[in-house]
Amino acid sequence: MLLFAKQFVANQADAEDVVQEAFRRYWRSTHRENENTVSMLFGSVRWAALDFIRQNERRRKRETSASQDQALLNGSQMFERSLENEELSDQVQCALQKLPEAQRQIVVLKVWGGLTYEQIGQTLGVSPNTASSRYRYALDGLRKMIRKDTHA
Repeated sequence: MLLFAKQFVANQADAEDVVQEAFRRYWRSTHRENENTVSMLFGSVRWAALDFIRQNERRRKRETSASQDQALLNGSQMFERSLENEELSDQVQCALQKLPEAQRQIVVLKVWGGLTYEQIGQTLGVSPNTASSRYRYALDGLRKMIRKDTHA
């Protein structure tokens, strides 16, 4: 089973996780008397590996997007007060206050605190995925509010 899982994933540890997840899924499913257990287990390994690949791809895309947003924020120095961008900084601060509390906390922890999604999740008692999605929603909200204020 482990060798089969390694055909899908990059390393031994991931293959072990996939096999463990496949066994967990198999034992939670309903079993029929006449089913071929071995083929069902290999099928479970295959599906667990495909799910693992999809999850990692989604996580990679989210993290890439978030790191690009972070680089954009750091590169433009939106959160630093200087003469040339003081107005924009004021808009960001105002927009930040309009965000829901949960999103605002995550932006502050991510941008000013420099925490990872894992650390933010532990701090706020949410999963890292929830922290990541709230951060994305917050950035989208900030962009919309700033664009609206800029065009008004």
